[in-house]
Amino acid sequence: MKKRVTAVVLVVILAAIFTAGYLRINRKYPAPSIERTKAGQEVEIRDGVFLTVTGWEILSEEEREALYEKRGEEPFLDAELREVSVTLENRTDESIQCDLTALNLETFGYSASINSLLGSTDMEKYGSAVPQLEPGQKIETSYLFEILKYQFTDRQWKEIDSREFWLTFSSYPVKSILEL
Repeated sequence: MKKRVTAVVLVVILAAIFTAGYLRINRKYPAPSIERTKAGQEVEIRDGVFLTVTGWEILSEEEREALYEKRGEEPFLDAELREVSVTLENRTDESIQCDLTALNLETFGYSASINSLLGSTDMEKYGSAVPQLEPGQKIETSYLFEILKYQFTDRQWKEIDSREFWLTFSSYPVKSILEL
């Protein structure tokens, strides 16, 4: 009986410590506020640099295989490639190296970054994830994002084309979402 009481007291104490820690962390780091923008609307991604999504599409299996072939590789996972076309504009008076490595394509429970390796097969079409923008320069480019099948259930994968996707370029304290 004494062991049972001791075990219950210990569980209650551990639960209280866990709850207090959980509440302390959530007060210190509250959920981010969310800024939503629709495709076609421009978003200032850093001081004086604006991004506008001008289109997006799912590449065919043949297009995906052709990109891998240009790299001398074969696709080793079932996946889809999403191509997102954007306009970047530098409205400042100085040259800016614009780091887009934090730009992610997201859906519920999944996030993918720019696939620079496949994008490097056609640098005229697919831009650098860190483009150099001169004062007043406006460029149109595209980025590839690979959606991997194994990260979804079979049921989710069958419905992947109807899922809602968005771009994020900051996550905390403000999560900036660009809806596609």
